[in-house]
Amino acid sequence: MSGVGSEVWGLALQTFVGVMGTFFVIGSFVKNHGLVDIAWGLGIGIMTCRLALKSSFGSLQAMIGLLVLIWSMRLTGYLIYRNAGKPEDFRYAGWRRQWGKHWWWRSFFQVYVLQGLLQLLVALPVLLVFRSGPVALGAFEKFWASVAVAGILMETVADFQKAVFKRNPENRDRLLMTGLWRFSRHPNYFGEAMFWWGVGMMSLNVQYGLLSLISPLLLNWLLLKVSGVPLLEAHWEGRPEYDQYRARTNRFVPGWK
Repeated sequence: MSGVGSEVWGLALQTFVGVMGTFFVIGSFVKNHGLVDIAWGLGIGIMTCRLALKSSFGSLQAMIGLLVLIWSMRLTGYLIYRNAGKPEDFRYAGWRRQWGKHWWWRSFFQVYVLQGLLQLLVALPVLLVFRSGPVALGAFEKFWASVAVAGILMETVADFQKAVFKRNPENRDRLLMTGLWRFSRHPNYFGEAMFWWGVGMMSLNVQYGLLSLISPLLLNWLLLKVSGVPLLEAHWEGRPEYDQYRARTNRFVPGWK
């Protein structure tokens, strides 16, 4: 199994280097490193396809592979739609101004190399499952598969509601506070967290399965403390509309305050 493990890790590393390297060249050429967001889901999807083509697998591998591919296609398609014809995302544009002449090499390491390494860690459940050989899908794994499905559905609905809201020019630079966004300020991120908790828990019973929990724990930390919620909320900070919204709406987990 050690040979299989080496092949799995090598394939994953090769995929992420290829995808991130390609997007760095494209982003540098068009002066839009916000495109790296597209590379996130696309890279994990490509890696999963390559693993499926090279591995022998059972129902657990088939289920995780299918779920991750659906997640990848949904996220990649949505981000292509969201970024089409738009300027560089305010987060990357801010770093471009902040880093000045050092932007090209800092963006390579801090945006692309760093995200490639994070991809590898978030994709740990997929790697561990495919390196373990054929495994059957039990009741425990089926339950967590349903959690992952619920996560995909939640982020799909949340993103659709936001896309419809933003399509109206009158809503430019305004907050969406209806639908799922009435119960959580970030229902799309909560759905993303649900998905990776589902996939991580599905992988718990394979060899070295405890390592799969690094994925959802890391993702929760990134969303809540680093690049997700904090950056977006800082963007809206100090606006009366946002202050009212924050006072009556849960930050992350949907519900009533």
